[in-house]
Amino acid sequence: MARRMFSLDIVGSEEFLTMPVTSQALYFHLGMNADDDGFIQPKLTMRKIGFTDDDLKVLLAKRFLLPFESGVVVIKHWLIHNMIRLDRYKPTRFSEEKQKLFLKENKAYTDNKDNGVALLPEWQPNGNQAAPQVRLGKDRLGKDNKIPLACEG
Repeated sequence: MARRMFSLDIVGSEEFLTMPVTSQALYFHLGMNADDDGFIQPKLTMRKIGFTDDDLKVLLAKRFLLPFESGVVVIKHWLIHNMIRLDRYKPTRFSEEKQKLFLKENKAYTDNKDNGVALLPEWQPNGNQAAPQVRLGKDRLGKDNKIPLACEG
């Protein structure tokens, strides 16, 4: 199960809060169902829950979502909301659309190459930060280092 987060800097902004509540709700539903790069085909989610095209148009007009000709959208502030570890990351299947994006300094996606730099695939944190850094294995203990068992007398 994917864990998704939303930045209060985005969803608490005046631009976001002045949108209709239905557009705000659609944004949250799209965010919960987007892939690990923030891409989603919105029509299925809209149909399942009962959102209208107008709700989607508001998000597109306010540029909370960036559209592609294929019907796919990307959540513009995805990398501000979510950072996914490499060991859990699954690349998007919408690679053609992703290649058309650039990254702003604030980690927001943009489709304007003058406002950002080309996306680098290394935006995720490396490895599993929760894993222990030192491991003792049989190799390190050596053959002479026998650990006595409680039952040995």
